[in-house]
Amino acid sequence: MSSYSTDPSQTTTSAPPLNEPLYGATLGQAVRRFFGKYTHFKGYASRSEYWWVQLFMTVVGGLISIPHMRTYDPALGYFDLTQGTGNVEGLVLASSLAAFVWGVATVLPMLAVSWRRLHDAGLPGPVYFLALIPLIGPIIVLILMILPTRFDKRHPKWEYPTESAPKAQTAGSSLP
Repeated sequence: MSSYSTDPSQTTTSAPPLNEPLYGATLGQAVRRFFGKYTHFKGYASRSEYWWVQLFMTVVGGLISIPHMRTYDPALGYFDLTQGTGNVEGLVLASSLAAFVWGVATVLPMLAVSWRRLHDAGLPGPVYFLALIPLIGPIIVLILMILPTRFDKRHPKWEYPTESAPKAQTAGSSLP
């Protein structure tokens, strides 16, 4: 383990390495770590890392969907592309494409940060798939994401190796 303390009650002047959680992360730090740990399913994510990223994703998703909301007609109960002026269809198509690209680009890192958040709460990452249970699954996962850090429930298999792997004894030698 590095010299950085993973205890959230202790403060340090430098950020921890990417393989350790950052307790008390700011929005900018959380988003940088989110994209810096794009597909890292091992390790831990603090509550602040996870919830700042959730806020960021909600805001970006909301901004991308503005053209759709501008064409919604509550009286009709559906999106009416004939409303408004200009090239509404093109704007909605561009917004749809942007939403699709954003979703594809962020589905894996969102799954990874959720996985690491569950590790920090002392739970295995696959517990996240409880969200697939209709109606109550997302509520269960929401509650699990709120749980505090559990240092006593950490498992070595959830962490990155701290020492380099030993070299194979026969590496580079010819076969018998």
